[in-house]
Amino acid sequence: MKPFLLEPIHDYTIWGTNHISKARGIDEDYGTWWEVSAHPYCSNKIIGTNKTLMKMIQENPDEVLGKGFTLHETLRLAYLDTKDALSIQVHPEDDYALEHSNDYGKYESWYILDAKPGATLVAGTTINDADEIKNALMNNDVEKYLKNVRYDEFILGDIEEIDIPKIDTTVSSSVFQWLKNFSKSIEKIAHSTNELGFSMYIDGNLEEIKEHFGISLKYLTLDNVIEILTSLFSKVKWKEETIELEFSSSIEALRHLKNTGVTGFEKSSISKVRNYESKSLTYRVGYFYCKK
Repeated sequence: MKPFLLEPIHDYTIWGTNHISKARGIDEDYGTWWEVSAHPYCSNKIIGTNKTLMKMIQENPDEVLGKGFTLHETLRLAYLDTKDALSIQVHPEDDYALEHSNDYGKYESWYILDAKPGATLVAGTTINDADEIKNALMNNDVEKYLKNVRYDEFILGDIEEIDIPKIDTTVSSSVFQWLKNFSKSIEKIAHSTNELGFSMYIDGNLEEIKEHFGISLKYLTLDNVIEILTSLFSKVKWKEETIELEFSSSIEALRHLKNTGVTGFEKSSISKVRNYESKSLTYRVGYFYCKK
């Protein structure tokens, strides 16, 4: 099946402005531009056809999405163009959403392309009392409980290249195995923080892939990591875990890697894909807590 060219859908919002609209030859305050959407609320028209993306998926789910996937697994991609605070929303889990609105829950991930100086993000609330928050919502007074974080307080860039300011605690998940120089980077982090907690894949991770394709990240051994950490922190705790996953076929195992992005590859090796026979994958993870 050939790629689809989709017609964007503009959506008016009370907080919208016209930066994207003007770039597209329309001078209207549209807050949302749906670039890829297959949802009853809005579904992009496929250019050159009389069908929407949602209709095409419903008629050809395996061809469009891949075997075994449904509309629930599709991503909805949109640009937001704002001049004011976004609407405050709560995204429920699937069970609640299906019961109360005949729809699924929605997880979101954002990439901020541009922001004015002083722009803030809401990161949770300052209290955990659900009844108090509910009363504030009913009284249109919830903003006093929102926890705002300045956009320019986020540190952008390659952790191995940028300067790290003094911070109390540093937390990381499944990132450090990608560092070119783990020892040097951890030393830099140690000079800037009092506590460090992280997980990373360690030696023995995805051995099935390494043995067949002959390629792998250069994972550190658990002892290597501990030696580096104990030279920089006075208190170090650790735990290792081996996770073995079984699949119905070798292709399903490879599809799992593709969908998660945890390939363990430094480069692709497509020529050996058809000969891959293993139906299992083994993850080896180290968990570490360090304190000065």
